Amino acid sequence: MKYYILILLSSLLIATCKLKNSDVNKDDSKEIWNKITIRTEGGPTIYLENYDDSTLVKLYPMFDFFSQSPKIKKDIKTFNVYFTPAEKDSIYKLTRDLINHPANRKRKCTEYVGQLELYIDYGQFTLSGNYTSVCDWTTLSIKTQQLYGLLKKRIKGVYLGHHEN
Repeated sequence: MKYYILILLSSLLIATCKLKNSDVNKDDSKEIWNKITIRTEGGPTIYLENYDDSTLVKLYPMFDFFSQSPKIKKDIKTFNVYFTPAEKDSIYKLTRDLINHPANRKRKCTEYVGQLELYIDYGQFTLSGNYTSVCDWTTLSIKTQQLYGLLKKRIKGVYLGHHEN
């Protein structure tokens, strides 16, 4: 009877170990995220939703020291842009990689020129990264160039915080 219980417990232990190993080897390419937020200095705030095809882009007026009083309500322009599921997946992977593996800056800009803020909202937690004083964020790394290329492809005629020559 003792051996029977011992064999039963050991087979149960082996079965649960195999079950955990299969969970570890799952394909994580379809991670569940709710929203990606991308903010650039002087550029728009981009809200990319995972549950539908639309992407909300908000253009905030540029801050000007000599402008009217901040008490006066400024015009915020909002419009939708549509990305394909493959483009959304690429934007998610690039954003996640830029947060988890920060790009090394070759030089630091003065006066805090150039900023890129990245947020991935998973529902119960948020993953975020903030690049400051990077001059032109679009040339920071290959990943930022790819992210800029994807955004520029769909968001036309809008300043995205880049410095073109």
